[in-house]
Amino acid sequence: MQPAQSHRPGPHREELTQVAELAGRYGVRVVTDEILAPLTYPGVRHVPFPSLGHEAAAGSVALVSASKAWNIAGLKAARRPYRRGADPRGGQRGGRPGVLASEAAFTDGGPWLRQLLTGLDANRRLLTALLAEHLPGIGYHPPQAGYVAWLDCRALGWDDDPAEVFLRHGRVGLSSGTRFGPPGHGFVRLNFATAPDRLAEAVHRMTTAGQRRDRRHTTVSMRCTTTALTLPLPIRIVVTPSINPRSTATTGR
Repeated sequence: MQPAQSHRPGPHREELTQVAELAGRYGVRVVTDEILAPLTYPGVRHVPFPSLGHEAAAGSVALVSASKAWNIAGLKAARRPYRRGADPRGGQRGGRPGVLASEAAFTDGGPWLRQLLTGLDANRRLLTALLAEHLPGIGYHPPQAGYVAWLDCRALGWDDDPAEVFLRHGRVGLSSGTRFGPPGHGFVRLNFATAPDRLAEAVHRMTTAGQRRDRRHTTVSMRCTTTALTLPLPIRIVVTPSINPRSTATTGR
């Protein structure tokens, strides 16, 4: 499970407590992805699953890393805390650079992280304003952590994959919601961890893509309608002379 989801509000302590109780009742180990926890926005409190109590901590494995918050994923810096008695060797592949970078991030990276969160917070609010002005048909709830936006494009009425439409007609690349399972049909995921002017350009291209897509479909629809209306006319012209060509010629004069 991911307590700090990048595209929706994280679960409250009460919800996590229910998960812990169910896991304890049925003997299920809970693995929690806490990697986005450092990117929780001001005013939102992240609740680490192991902090729920001794039983929750003993029956869970928490995944933590500086990789996303400090952008050091390439250094293989993830760490997996283990319960007492577990074999700590399985799955550990972090190198020395990743260890040193993680130590520096968690020890001295606080000021940098606060500055980053200020910029990300401004961008998620900017995205809210841009979508409301240019693409009001897209549903969007600003995330409480992370730097990706989960955009609901179903109200646009497109049968196509919205990500394909935005790429084909606007040359802006978004993640297709279908990559995250069938419920993601009609959704796209946008990464707003960029400069504000680039974010504005992305939304502008998305708007243009929608207009081009709608215009193209309207043109195709009009062509089909025109063809349907004009098809009977040549048939009448051909059939009438074949019945009485002399009469038709006289009438024409």
